[in-house]
Amino acid sequence: MHLVSTPKSLQDDLGWENFEGGLKSLIKYHRRKNRKLRFGQKVINSFQYANALQKLVECPAPQREQYLKKNFSYLRIHGSKHAGKAFMTAYFEPVIEASTKRTSKFSQAILRRPKDLIKLDISKWQLDDLQKTNHTKRTLRARLTKKNSKPHVVPYPNREEMTKLQYPKNEIIGWADPIDLFFAQIQGSTTIKIPGQKAILLGYHDANGRPYRAIGKDLFHVIPKKEMTLAKIEKHLRQLSPAQAQKILNKNQSFVFFKKLKNIRPQSSTGTSVVDGRSIATDSSLFPKGALGFLEFPQSMLTINNKEALAKKQSSRFVFDQDIGGAIKGSGRLDLFIGKGLAAKNIAGQIKDYGTLYYLFPKSKLTNRKN
Repeated sequence: MHLVSTPKSLQDDLGWENFEGGLKSLIKYHRRKNRKLRFGQKVINSFQYANALQKLVECPAPQREQYLKKNFSYLRIHGSKHAGKAFMTAYFEPVIEASTKRTSKFSQAILRRPKDLIKLDISKWQLDDLQKTNHTKRTLRARLTKKNSKPHVVPYPNREEMTKLQYPKNEIIGWADPIDLFFAQIQGSTTIKIPGQKAILLGYHDANGRPYRAIGKDLFHVIPKKEMTLAKIEKHLRQLSPAQAQKILNKNQSFVFFKKLKNIRPQSSTGTSVVDGRSIATDSSLFPKGALGFLEFPQSMLTINNKEALAKKQSSRFVFDQDIGGAIKGSGRLDLFIGKGLAAKNIAGQIKDYGTLYYLFPKSKLTNRKN
């Protein structure tokens, strides 16, 4: 990140309606933590940051833009291929049908975190092989088995292996269409609708630790890269036989486990509820979780049936860095949460462009980090 001039316009195309609630959640989050937030080479205590955000909440809405210009400095991310810009995609909360029993349609188990899943913290181990390959992942997922009657730690099964395993009933939340569940796992949350029951909100609980792969990379021969969207990927998969579709799904070895949520909104990685159109996911090793940002990006305008993109308009809004994602790695990636259901799915599937992200830092605390 580097300090830049305040953007010429701080116009928020969402208005202030859903801004204040998200901001208050961030304040509570920071006041529960006694930690340092790092903005590149800049640092601030979480309590100090919460106090700065609280003053913004107390500022009357008509005066907020002027207050934001006067009291905050703007740190623009470096980005990657395009200087100062990050490749931007979007995510949403799917609503999918499910069943309490396995059927030909609902053939994939929606799983809680299995009891045999263990985490290996390798940060203090001397692992020469991993170091030689520049391995940066410090927590691995595994399970304990027996080999020659002796305990043996092995990697947790990949997606293909898991589709062939049987799990205890108490670890199965329900059964879903494999394609529906696959995309729900990518989003990290979903609402499932089982006939005769209330809708159940599920949130991310854990994963099998296997590498994430965007399966669109394996479909360039049928969908040109520039035309690749979630809707086109799903349409192609549903034209295949179940076995053919599963073979493509298995290219992404990552498998997500869910938990039932009591709250009415999906939870972000910070434990706060996501905010439609404002929550973003970034690489937590590079950017501060719980930070307030300002995002500029081109947004597709959709046709009346919300399926085909028309011309793009320039959008800008304040956002909350609350989340992480398996595919959101590096300084040149970010993901924007759109909302819930089919309309959000259609919009999210169209967002694939470069955006400019600024982080807001209280001017009175713009000090260099002490190393």
